[in-house]
Amino acid sequence: MAVRLPVILIQSRPPHAAAEKLADSLVGELIGASGLDLILVDPLAEMEIDAIDRLTLESLEGDVALLDWKDSSEIIRDWRDAGLVGERAPHDLESEAVLGVAGVRRVYAMDLRVVESYRQVLTALGKIQSERMVKTFTLGLPLTGGPQAERKPPLNGSDSPLITEQGGNSLAEPSQGNQAKSASSELEKPSIGPKAGELEKIRGANSQNKLDLDALMDEFDRSDP
Repeated sequence: MAVRLPVILIQSRPPHAAAEKLADSLVGELIGASGLDLILVDPLAEMEIDAIDRLTLESLEGDVALLDWKDSSEIIRDWRDAGLVGERAPHDLESEAVLGVAGVRRVYAMDLRVVESYRQVLTALGKIQSERMVKTFTLGLPLTGGPQAERKPPLNGSDSPLITEQGGNSLAEPSQGNQAKSASSELEKPSIGPKAGELEKIRGANSQNKLDLDALMDEFDRSDP
């Protein structure tokens, strides 16, 4: 993704007919150019404080390219005298400028007097744009759903490990929930012993035996002289 570059063409009077033709060709090529926004303004030194062109320039953000029929140093001086900020930046048509501090607005001043063809200007602007490209990257994220990410649940629905028998059948170890259930089932089972009805019969039989024994003792006492 590229940030668009405002290209400000100062409408100074071209020094000769060839220069005027160059300016016309530039305007025709820059209108609608990819990544470039052409802006035509009056000479910076002649701008009024409340001029529309000044307000337009003040509303711009980021780097700009300035095209005029004068030396690059003079173009930058007019820019700063107009109260606009930015550092002179190097490009293919500017050999004296040095790279400024990162994060500071760059002003690419181009002296159209040293240009032989409008294609030189377009090439220089295109290179500036390519250097200003903001590259985006997609961070690599771990893939989900792959063979390593798949985890089949055990047959009993728990996280317990599987024990494989010789025959190939998989038996799941009982989980804590199953163990608790089994223990509860054991508690619910009746204890081994006589049932309620049988216990009453046994008690009745023991009582009857006791009565018979008492009667036998009484009879023995009566028979004793």
